[in-house]
Amino acid sequence: MWYQNDHDAQRSNEEGMGKIRQQAEVETADVIVSLQEELSMLQHRVQESDLKEREAENKLLILESNLKELQETLDTMSQDNELLHQCLLDKDMEIKSLTEDWETLRSEIEGALLEGNETLSNVCDQVNSFSCPLSDKRVWVSEQMGRMIRDISEKE
Repeated sequence: MWYQNDHDAQRSNEEGMGKIRQQAEVETADVIVSLQEELSMLQHRVQESDLKEREAENKLLILESNLKELQETLDTMSQDNELLHQCLLDKDMEIKSLTEDWETLRSEIEGALLEGNETLSNVCDQVNSFSCPLSDKRVWVSEQMGRMIRDISEKE
């Protein structure tokens, strides 16, 4: 009897252990399934994250390329601007020089005209004051005009 009780107890123990083992296996399986689902979700998130990271890297490369192109365009425009600025300075100097030359020429022409006017006045006075024949006066006027034309030509 004691043996029987012991055997019953042992069997009862084994059945209890079997139930516990079965329950542990079920719970372990549930945990494994849950962990697999969580792992699958995490792998999906990692894949999405990798995809977004690659897209961001591609966009960054495109932006860096655009920035490089814009920088090259800016450098070219800056060089062109410098060339145009230098050209403008050169043209300003040329205009200033031409203005000075024109002013000098104007002064010379003005002086020649004043001198010519004075000479003509003197000639007229002398023509009026001479009592010599008209042909002599014509020769003298021609000489004076020739001298005046020579003076003007020399000044030019």
